[in-house]
Amino acid sequence: MKKLMGIIICGGLLYGHHAMEYIEMESYSTALKGEKVFHLHYDYFVEEKNNPDFDHWEFTPGISYGIIDYIMFDAHTHFSKFNKGFTKNNEEISPFIEALATSIQFRIPKFTFLDFGFVLSYEIPFKRAREYIDGKEVFEGKIIVSKDFWEHSNLCFNFNFVKDGDEFLKEWAFGIKNPLSSDPHGIAGGIEILGDYEGSLFFLPGIYFPIENSILKTGIGFGNNKSTNLRANLTLMYRF
Repeated sequence: MKKLMGIIICGGLLYGHHAMEYIEMESYSTALKGEKVFHLHYDYFVEEKNNPDFDHWEFTPGISYGIIDYIMFDAHTHFSKFNKGFTKNNEEISPFIEALATSIQFRIPKFTFLDFGFVLSYEIPFKRAREYIDGKEVFEGKIIVSKDFWEHSNLCFNFNFVKDGDEFLKEWAFGIKNPLSSDPHGIAGGIEILGDYEGSLFFLPGIYFPIENSILKTGIGFGNNKSTNLRANLTLMYRF
């Protein structure tokens, strides 16, 4: 199952798609009351570098909405293409709409030198995902611990608890980002490290380009043999 659930799960590391600050990790930031964020992601995954049968891509549109300043709702879907290594009978299949994911994110008003937030997520696979790649429901709870420093620099930790079908996974992530120019509101760079407690590690360096009400994020990540070998990401977010 770990290699079948749409690279929503990759070798055990679960990926989200409504991160406000980073490419993959959840951050303390949320949309403000009445604010909406349209986000669009393209990911290409290389599961096994010597076996293209396990390559996969997904196109993910979604929207987030600020219910109040400290609570945000998100919904997104995955339009995916799996090579034959993922399918039950090693058959070639066309791209399809794989799953619908929803989440609600809470952040606690600032009261100490650290910032805290929580995310609850639910994902349901569609018929073709169940039929071809053994897709199952996924429930996730996530704890966010964040700290801003200097000007527009940030450290962030995620602690994830995932129920994927009959499997229960515990994961963690660490990220740091910092402006790359003298303009603190300009281009920034960062790195995210995703892992679990069984030795999987994935490193995702990223560049973040602010463009008026939008931000363009991109990165190429790499991991050990218990995780995705390579991943390329391009993300566009528009706040309105």
